[in-house]
Amino acid sequence: MMRTRERELADFIENAPVGLHLEGADGTILWVNQAELDLLGYTREEYVGHHIEEFHADQDVIRDILTRLTRNETLHGYEARLRGKDGSIKYVLISANVRHENGEFIHTRCFTRDITERKRSEDELRDKEEQFRAVADTASDAILTVDEASTIVFGNQSVERIFGYTVAELLGHSLTILMPEYLRHLHRAGIKSYIETGQKHIGWEAVELPGLHKDGREIPLEISFSEFTSKGQRRFTGIARDITERKRAEKERELLLSSERSARAGAERQRDFTHLVLEHAPLAVGVLEGPDHRFVLVNRVTCELMGIPKEQFLGRPHAEVVPEADKVVGPILNRVYTTGVSVTEEIEVNLPTGCRQLLVTWTALPGKDGRPGSVLYLSLGYCQVNQQMVQDSGGCSIIS
Repeated sequence: MMRTRERELADFIENAPVGLHLEGADGTILWVNQAELDLLGYTREEYVGHHIEEFHADQDVIRDILTRLTRNETLHGYEARLRGKDGSIKYVLISANVRHENGEFIHTRCFTRDITERKRSEDELRDKEEQFRAVADTASDAILTVDEASTIVFGNQSVERIFGYTVAELLGHSLTILMPEYLRHLHRAGIKSYIETGQKHIGWEAVELPGLHKDGREIPLEISFSEFTSKGQRRFTGIARDITERKRAEKERELLLSSERSARAGAERQRDFTHLVLEHAPLAVGVLEGPDHRFVLVNRVTCELMGIPKEQFLGRPHAEVVPEADKVVGPILNRVYTTGVSVTEEIEVNLPTGCRQLLVTWTALPGKDGRPGSVLYLSLGYCQVNQQMVQDSGGCSIIS
């Protein structure tokens, strides 16, 4: 029975999942189990009989360990770095004490636990945290992290520029310190509801909300939120952008647009009024555009004078609408359109309604480039010429 237990104990020690070794008072390794050999990659012959310092990467660390053990101290989780046979570094935690007999140092009992993967994860996490802090501290937006109770646990340097508080002043305080009073109860209720139900009461992307500066003034902000878990605890990070200048620009743009809309409406009213006046004026009025003098505007009197409905004028050249009259009027239109000089003439023209004696003023209207673009005509009065007189004279002409 005793031998069986001794075999079981020997097997337990030799094949335990944690490294074990015994070393003498001078630091020489007396015995090692398989787990420690597997950890470092040595054979038993390469390990046993050698001084423990040969396998430590940091000589000051092993010397401190040996000194402590010599003073009969017990070590618990002492962190050290061991060098494997292939040159790799293993991070370990060493727990050890000394066996004495009759006050004599017999050997140490050392337990070696591999924490290389944990250290690698910790280093990676630390690197990421340092990278995050470097990015956060150079960001122009304020970055704040809070816990489930809305207590501020992190802030970047832009927090002071936007809110007026230093990070040290905010750490440990509720996030509501940066909110107007009328929003604080809504925030508390909203985060409580989200933690309990997972339901968001507002969007988490580019939300426009007012913040509160240290001096008491409100700040227009654009805020985005995110959630993550750190060491088993929920965290919430907000990125707040001061949009004061953007809001000011939007207001100025809206004022400008409002002014433009008012001006446009005023111009439309003026145009409508002008058309109304021209339409009911007691004289013939119209506008001919371009070098071919196409009608773009005619009033009621023009239509009555010529006996042609309005739709047959618009968009058509003068020479096409009233070809007989164009023989007299065409050269005048060309001269006014080309020179930009107004002309007033008393003319006799043959119209569909008969031969008429007219007193007409033609005035050039400027185009977009400043040169004449169209011609405005006003007939100041007319009378019907005796048909016999026209036949005797051989046609209509300008009266000189």
